[in-house]
Amino acid sequence: MQQLTCPVDQLLLVDSKTSGEESSECATCEGVWLTTHAMESLEDNAASDDMVKGQRQYGKQVVEHQCPHCGEAMVRFRYRGYNLEIEACPSDAGFWLDKKEDREIRDVMKKRGS
Repeated sequence: MQQLTCPVDQLLLVDSKTSGEESSECATCEGVWLTTHAMESLEDNAASDDMVKGQRQYGKQVVEHQCPHCGEAMVRFRYRGYNLEIEACPSDAGFWLDKKEDREIRDVMKKRGS
């Protein structure tokens, strides 16, 4: 299995669970790497069945953080147009969430579903 490195402080990530999904976490900054599949599952669990899902990326910009998966510069965007910025792998392998951003994503999906 590939060793993943934190884009914030360059420490090795450890296997963890984030909102019930398989993830890799930085013990220092508490950021997490979620694969695209894990992110979709996190959204599915928070959303209503008839809601349009999938990542909605607004205001994309390349940032200096290197992707834990491919090592390329990540893309930061406003998640679904909300005031929540997260970073994505440029080849769509996954997402970097800073501490507690998984909760904010769940809250966004629940708001959209109601």
